[in-house]
Amino acid sequence: MNSDIPKVNRNKKSLALSFADTKGVEILHKLAASCDVLVENYLPGTLKKYQMDYDTIHKLNPRYTHPPSNFLAQPLQTPKPTNLSPPPA
Repeated sequence: MNSDIPKVNRNKKSLALSFADTKGVEILHKLAASCDVLVENYLPGTLKKYQMDYDTIHKLNPRYTHPPSNFLAQPLQTPKPTNLSPPPA
């Protein structure tokens, strides 16, 4: 094992969920309701069949940002701004 891995992953937690199981999707939806970013590495459109695409998660959490794993090929999906007035001077 590389000696840098424990240093880089210190204080991190990981979780494995089955998207084919509805309980796994429910757990992910609960976590997504309070997250800022969810990173995935699936082909475009794959998460939609598991109800974990940007539109579904964004309904649960309006602050949610979805950086695609292949960010050069896919656009970054972010919430639309609600306040378009300029900042106070």
